[in-house]
Amino acid sequence: MNYGFKSEISEIDRAVILLGKNVVVGLVASASVRTTLAAIAEKGFRLDELWLHNLAVGFAAHILSHPLDGEVEGMGSIDSLGLRVESLDVLKQINLPKRLALDYGRVNAMAAGSLHDIGKGVMVSAYPGIYPLLLVRVGEAALDGAHVGGGA
Repeated sequence: MNYGFKSEISEIDRAVILLGKNVVVGLVASASVRTTLAAIAEKGFRLDELWLHNLAVGFAAHILSHPLDGEVEGMGSIDSLGLRVESLDVLKQINLPKRLALDYGRVNAMAAGSLHDIGKGVMVSAYPGIYPLLLVRVGEAALDGAHVGGGA
């Protein structure tokens, strides 16, 4: 995210304030998951890809759920995200926070997005050998144009 600061942010407490509590919680949760799953060696399972994907989804969820009117504790204002005017216009048009009636005291979209695929890592860890088989099945289903669960 581009916050437009002229100098480097070198103090943790300042970084937490600038990023917001929800972003920091999501980053910590993602880092914890990565550390926990780091030892997994399974054909087709790439922890770095899972981690980058989950972080990207976490940041996207944070942006999409960000309040558009004013500030919420731990999130700051929408302007603090450094988005382009066109992006802000799109966010205002879809206005997901209002449509979903988000309760910012209970919802941490950054953490939720960052952990949305955690089940893949748990499955690979708990059931070695299953993931490569699933990849083959998903690939076959994609070629067939069918859903993995079968049927239309």
